[in-house]
Amino acid sequence: MKLMLIITGLILLLIAGIGFVYPINDDQNNVIDKHDFCQSGVGKFFNSQNSYAWQQCHDAKLITYGIIGSGLIGIIFVIVGAVVPSNKKT
Repeated sequence: MKLMLIITGLILLLIAGIGFVYPINDDQNNVIDKHDFCQSGVGKFFNSQNSYAWQQCHDAKLITYGIIGSGLIGIIFVIVGAVVPSNKKT
């Protein structure tokens, strides 16, 4: 169980890392950059004028929360896996 927790945590951290740096459009912007743009004044103006822009910003926000959540759960799994005593009796 200890090894499974550590491996699962590392996989979740890898997913979060890839999601954090992977570009999602031709301008090489990642999801975090898009979410930050949507939170800016210009992004909020575009959201109020266009429903497609609002949907894109909403999707970027959900994906950002997923990336952050995956990273946090991965960190928790690695810590718990490192602290849990092994089941083997020596």
